[in-house]
Parts: sequence; C-alpha cells; structure tokens
Amino acid sequence: MKYLILLLNILLLTGCTAEKKADHECPGTCSRKTHELLHANLWMQTSAEYTAVCMQTYGTAQALLPVALADSSWTACIEQGENYAALPPAIVLDVDETVLDNTAFESRLILTNDHYRKENWIPWCNEAKAPAMAGVKEFLVKADELGVAIFYLTNRGSDVEEATRENLIKEGLPFDTEGDHLLTKGEKEDWGSDKGSRRKHIAETHRVIMLFGDNFNDFAPETQVSPEARVDLAVSYADRWGTKWFMLPNPDYGDWEAAFYGYKWPETDKEQLEIKYKALKTLEAK
Repeated sequence: MKYLILLLNILLLTGCTAEKKADHECPGTCSRKTHELLHANLWMQTSAEYTAVCMQTYGTAQALLPVALADSSWTACIEQGENYAALPPAIVLDVDETVLDNTAFESRLILTNDHYRKENWIPWCNEAKAPAMAGVKEFLVKADELGVAIFYLTNRGSDVEEATRENLIKEGLPFDTEGDHLLTKGEKEDWGSDKGSRRKHIAETHRVIMLFGDNFNDFAPETQVSPEARVDLAVSYADRWGTKWFMLPNPDYGDWEAAFYGYKWPETDKEQLEIKYKALKTLEAK
C-alpha cells in the first residue's frame, strides 16, 4: 500500500511540474496572464522616475528659452524655409503623452482587456479630463509670458477638436483663441498622420524654436521605417535632441511598436507577442 501511495505522489509531482512548464515555455502560444500595457502604464502612472524625466525635459527647455529667443538663426523646424529670422517665435507641441496624460484611458483598456478603438477613444477625448503632464504648465506659462506663440499639433481627429481645446484650457494651459493654435488630423485635406504639412503651415508665419513630442513623427518626416533605421535616423539628428527637440518617453504605444510589425498591425495577441519576442536582443555568442 505504501508503494502505491509513493507512486501516486510521484505522478502528482510530475504532473504539477509538467503543468507549470507548459504554462511558461512558449509565450507565443500560451494564454497571457497580464495585459501588454500593464507594466508600462503602471510606470507612467506611479513612478517617480517618469515624473522626474517629464519635469527634467520641460525644465531644460525653459532654461533654453532665452537662448533660443536671442538667436534669430535658431529654428527647430526642418520645414522652416528661408527668411524666418524676423518671424515671431513659436513652440510646437504634440498633445497626447506630451501635454495631456491619457494613462487613465490606458488603465481602462487594461481593466476591461480591451484595445484602442475609435469607439472607446472618442468618448474618452470628449470627457475632456486628461490631466496635464508634469512640468508642462510651468514651461508653457513662462513661454507665454516671454511672448512665444504656442501651437498644439495633434493626431487627434478634428471631430474631438473642441473637446481637446476644452481639456487644455481646463488644465490652465495657455491657449490663444486668436487664430488656429490647435491643429488636428484631418482638419484640412492635406493634414494627415504625417505632421510635416502642419509644421510647414506654422513655419510660414513663425520661427519655430522648439518641438515637443513622444513620437519621432512629432519632429521629422519619413520616420515610418524599420526599427534599426529609426534608431539611425535619431542618431543623425543628435545635435537637436535636448536643445531644439524634446522627446517624452512613452512605452505604452507609438510608432516604436508599429515598426516591429512593418506598420501593419497583427490581428491577434499571439502574432504580436511572437514578433516582439523575436525582436529581443540577448547578445549571446554565435
């Protein structure tokens, strides 16, 4: 009898070990135990480090404002054109995860195991309650005091432009109601996802001294290339980062992720995870 009990214990232990191994050995085919956004979104919502880097970014930019204003040859905009020295100064900022914090929206996706869709994004925008990013209000108030025009350039659709304007003003951010200072995607026929045409529109009337964003597309054209090419392109603009161009970190979403998929989003979580795992670098000896 004791041998039978021993045999049963061995089988039970073996079964438990096999079950645990099967649960972890192949991330591409196993059910996920967490949401893709969870770790990144918690870092953005709760970490002192994220708050610090946002404040550091806007604090650095504020310290450089007098330098940029004093140098009439200073421009941050690739699309600036010629004879801009006498134009009034301006700064251009992306909105989402650059000026407004949408991590509460991402939390909703996590808690409902949902994904980004127009059907949930537009209602969120219409709530107009995204808080301002750390450090941005102080910077923009100072820029406004120094006479710098502030343009918000976003890939939010024109259908939520009014709600976005309301959100920005509600957060106490400077907003000039004279002229168009909130440039949305689709507002004009040639204002698509690439922001170059809108930067050019601003550069025709202003000397753009600083650009802010959380995506490479907020700064330069033709950035939808492979991950390796994106890194090379970022390095080629080394003299602009931290002086004229200011990048905010966004591990939640962006073209950095789309680049893995060749900008054609996989239909399933399984496919996405398989591509991501293959992209990991381990620097193992060959």
